[in-house]
Amino acid sequence: YSPPRAELPQVDACRPFAEGIISRDWGIASYSLLTAREHRMPAGPEEKVIKQDEPPGPEQALEGKKAEDFFAFPRGTAAGSCIHSIFESLDFANRDAAARAALVSRCLRQYGLHEAAGPCDPVAAVHNMLERVLSAPLLAGRPDFTLGGITRQQRLPELGFFYPLKKITPEKLSAVFEKHAPDFFRQTLPQRIAGLDFRQVEGFMQGFIDLVFTHNGKYYLLDWKTNHLGNTYADYAPARLQAAMEDFC
Repeated sequence: YSPPRAELPQVDACRPFAEGIISRDWGIASYSLLTAREHRMPAGPEEKVIKQDEPPGPEQALEGKKAEDFFAFPRGTAAGSCIHSIFESLDFANRDAAARAALVSRCLRQYGLHEAAGPCDPVAAVHNMLERVLSAPLLAGRPDFTLGGITRQQRLPELGFFYPLKKITPEKLSAVFEKHAPDFFRQTLPQRIAGLDFRQVEGFMQGFIDLVFTHNGKYYLLDWKTNHLGNTYADYAPARLQAAMEDFC
């Protein structure tokens, strides 16, 4: 059967490409894409990027106090992904110790860390770390504001996002941070960004936020970090944390 010519759909003429060239700048960018050469890591899809907070390379021996408890927990890509997975699935407000222990054990087994060799019991180390994290005040002078008080209804873990991205280069991105970055990052971050090596790109920026939660009418963004800076709490003072974040920006 062939329909009468009057019933055939009208096909509009296709708009030709300018000068017959397809732009290679258009695409979906991500943090891993922009920093892949800086960290010598593959620039794959953002959702497949392993949660590795510590820069790749040979592990350096740390002097000082012997590692104990969570300070002695294994390091590396598997450990970082394991901890992120635990926080993603954990019900912060549920104080059921048995349920929490089951989750921790399951994630440790999944990443091959349940019987990790070393000076710590991984199950006990992670349990103690979770207790400290969930009970730590999030704002000065607000001891009641803790993650332990955030219910599942108040949070979204691993929230994916896309937003439009104008044409950027390392120089253009550096200029944005020079103008808008917080003071404590403005001294070094723009220079680090200007030194990145990525091709010009425009289109959309893709990423994932580890945790978004709401409290008293405000939204908070949280990024889990497992960088090992030393074996004492003093090694994680604000100045050390800032330096570590700048090193891995």
